[in-house]
Amino acid sequence: MIDKIYNLSMERTLLSTLMSLDEDSDYMFLHLKSEYFYLAAHEDLYNVAKELYEEQKPIDEAFIISRLKSKNRYDEVAFIEIISANPISNISNYIQELRDLSIKRHILNLATNLKSKIIEDDAPTADVIDNIENFLTELDISDNIKEPLTMTKVMEDYKNSPTIPKITTGITVFDNALNGGIESSQLVLIGGKSGAGKTMFLQQVLRNVSLDFKSLFFSFEVPRKKIAKRFDRYNQDWKTDNFFIADTRLMGTDVVDVVRKIKEMHRKHGIKFVAADSEMKLTNKTFKGTNKADLLGDMHARLARVTQELDIIIFLITQLSKEDQKNGTMSGYGSALTDYESDMKILIDYPDKESNKRILKIEKNRQDIKNYKTEIWLDKEVLQFVDEFVPNVVHEQYLMSVV
Repeated sequence: MIDKIYNLSMERTLLSTLMSLDEDSDYMFLHLKSEYFYLAAHEDLYNVAKELYEEQKPIDEAFIISRLKSKNRYDEVAFIEIISANPISNISNYIQELRDLSIKRHILNLATNLKSKIIEDDAPTADVIDNIENFLTELDISDNIKEPLTMTKVMEDYKNSPTIPKITTGITVFDNALNGGIESSQLVLIGGKSGAGKTMFLQQVLRNVSLDFKSLFFSFEVPRKKIAKRFDRYNQDWKTDNFFIADTRLMGTDVVDVVRKIKEMHRKHGIKFVAADSEMKLTNKTFKGTNKADLLGDMHARLARVTQELDIIIFLITQLSKEDQKNGTMSGYGSALTDYESDMKILIDYPDKESNKRILKIEKNRQDIKNYKTEIWLDKEVLQFVDEFVPNVVHEQYLMSVV
């Protein structure tokens, strides 16, 4: 049954076609990957052909043989079998089939590793599931980089890549502070004393971001029906189909479960923005230590890693220590790991609890390498932040909503 995970004849045919192409070599090297080949000699020949292509040299027998010999990777028997194969025209179907066979081999390896983890290592179920999710995520990444690149190549890719637009939050003073919005691949922590309006800030950003991007909300504090009731009060057009709410009662509140759900939703729906309210309800069962600062740091490290893997943004309402609340700072309970893993820290403070004026501070900003502080106003009539002064009118719905 092992022959069902490779097709050497098809591999030879594709390599023979590659050596005879004049115009479609761009397509071949864009879609065909070295890891699709089962036979090592076939993978070696493909890698050499790609080197010649990138050096703008002919991909012919003489150049390939010379390059393979210089690497001590020349297999004469395999090479003769390749040049004896007939080139074909429907290369896209062949490439897809080779990719499918490669995935089957990876699945087989995964199954073997999982068997070892479950039976021999007695690994926690969460780790086993996380292993599977990581595998599925890697399948979605078409351009896996398996070795370091020269800075010349990195700079070339950067200059040729399209400019990725920043995600605007719709809160003008905040977007202006970030020169137009938030860049991808960031973990953003939101802190503030009780009553500062952290939840309202988070939900306002969620509504605005979901106008253009698929967003996912983890509400650990409030049930979905209450969330729907709260959002129904906003007199604003927004794309509810872009807005997903995770049922944390069913999926659990452990950071491993959250990470797994983020990966699943990104794979299925292309989630670009994630918000979680709040860190205080998250657990971290796989953490082995007892120090709270280190536990939070480990959770942040897991979430920060996901932002990099999936190129997404995560907003997380975080917990302030008593010292932070007293001093109006965000120290992360003194955890160096927490301070390192977060890309941005937003602190919402108030000079007077009865006032609707808020002080918005960006205490850490890897994006623009500068801190920022400004005044912002909480409009309790419409339950959202605004840039200009509004009268301080307290409504019952505000008292039920503010966190």
